[in-house]
Amino acid sequence: MFPRSAVLTAAIRRDILAVLAESDAMTVPAATAEIAAEWSARRRRLGESPSSVLSAASLVFQVGAELFDDVPVQPSADTLAATSVAGRGADADVDRQGRRW
Repeated sequence: MFPRSAVLTAAIRRDILAVLAESDAMTVPAATAEIAAEWSARRRRLGESPSSVLSAASLVFQVGAELFDDVPVQPSADTLAATSVAGRGADADVDRQGRRW
């Protein structure tokens, strides 16, 4: 694989950490998947090739895997279950940017 830019890695890492900071129940794999979807969608909107879109997602998942070892605590299954039940309400259909699905 090609060496990746430290700036690009830092940007991806920052995005994943921002998602993690939004919720105590968010896990590194879930935050990574969310950012991979955002980066891939951005590439698609820009008209980039399918292989470029896949490469972007792959890079995000690589950074997320490295970040997984650096994050000290992941929420337990009990915490996730309690959050998912308690979190349902008027804002359940709103994404991070405040848009309704």
